[in-house]
Amino acid sequence: MRSVLASLRSRRPMATLRLVVGLWVVVGAISCGDARPVSVAVTTGKEEGALALDPAVAEVTIDVSAVDDSITNSVTAKPGEEFDLGEMPDTTIVQFELTGADADGNVIARGRSTSVLIGGWEGTLPLFIQRLGGFARPPGDLVRSHIHAPAGLLGEEFLVATGGERAIGANGDADPALGDFYDIELLSGAESGGDTGSKLPRAARSLVVLGSEMLLIDDAGATFVELSTLEASEATAPDGLAFGDVSGGDAIFTDIDTTFVAGPTRPDVPTKALLHVDGDGNLGAATLANARAGAASAWVPGVGLVVAGGSASGAGIEVADPSDLSVKSIPFPADAITGAAMVLTGEQQIAVLGGRDADGGAAPTRVFDLRCTGAADCVPKVLADVAVPDIAARAHAYAMTDAILVVGENDDGETLAFRVSIADGTVTALPLREPRRGATSVAAQNGTLAIVGGEKLTGGAATSVELYFPE
Repeated sequence: MRSVLASLRSRRPMATLRLVVGLWVVVGAISCGDARPVSVAVTTGKEEGALALDPAVAEVTIDVSAVDDSITNSVTAKPGEEFDLGEMPDTTIVQFELTGADADGNVIARGRSTSVLIGGWEGTLPLFIQRLGGFARPPGDLVRSHIHAPAGLLGEEFLVATGGERAIGANGDADPALGDFYDIELLSGAESGGDTGSKLPRAARSLVVLGSEMLLIDDAGATFVELSTLEASEATAPDGLAFGDVSGGDAIFTDIDTTFVAGPTRPDVPTKALLHVDGDGNLGAATLANARAGAASAWVPGVGLVVAGGSASGAGIEVADPSDLSVKSIPFPADAITGAAMVLTGEQQIAVLGGRDADGGAAPTRVFDLRCTGAADCVPKVLADVAVPDIAARAHAYAMTDAILVVGENDDGETLAFRVSIADGTVTALPLREPRRGATSVAAQNGTLAIVGGEKLTGGAATSVELYFPE
């Protein structure tokens, strides 16, 4: 079976790379720090003419910085002009930051690369820039789109989507066990095989990425897959848990190099089960007091994995501690709201946005202070003016500097996105460039949010990637 990463790296003859805990590291470049000219091309991808919209972008600045601070450089040019970045050692790892300003100097477009090895590509490196305030589509497409698929980020470079309810290719329905990858460095799509080519061992309902390894989970079991070789090994469920108990749950990453697969976030079968995966791939189980479905969940530093909603009985919030996998309750009222998103908004404070109540009505935005000590004190603050009533299910929220980005589905299954500012009391719709159903959101390490997969509202595969750059 052909290696996925070998295929993805086939365009990188100048260096041999390996993936170590999310960072591309030079193992052996063909030259020892030889200088080479750096050729880049700024592109708006599928959004042709975006820089000319009123107000037009008058100039673009590219700032280059090495991850070891050995190089900093900045150049400015008008759209359409060439950028001369000089020469840099080909063993240097840099990041490119793009800023587009109008004639008055107002920043109206931004872009940012991943961490890039200078000697890691041939020819011209594309750099994507987009107008602020909305989604935009970079160049390239996925080979297939997956519906309600788990997705993740491999290192800093590859968005991966696989499994899900179904997959759609150029010729119609495809095997969902096939994997699809988007290279956010070279702005191009790749795959683990054609519609009849190689495929991953499972059509995953949940996915955990561990360096160069993936843990694929479905209702019947779980499999570790080493992406550099496609070697697979069956995972053994920890005591007290069956993989079917968490299959379909969100993978929630922590800041301590571990991941929880939160079964109660899946929208269908209620479950109490949480799967804990440490940085070495060791598995452990935690069990909530209450079975939940469609719950909201997030990692809160200093607290643990927080799970809210999805059950008409028991405490409104439960917390799992990754150190010993114990679970405790916080005595907020029982909360049957499903499909909402959770996000950290302050020290041990969370907001829950969107979703539906037990009667199918739109839920208000609520803020919970997790430091409360008793039932009289543990009462959520309701923020009716920043409700997101169009978000009915499968919601996820992402904290920005001064706002919250919420992505989810409406009652018809269409993927929608909103910018919510609690401070300003505003909710702003962010239409996708290609309306779709069943898409998945992924936070990329270059600071953007990606929307991948789904089915177009008019039918067929939604193979473009859409990116949002926070203002």
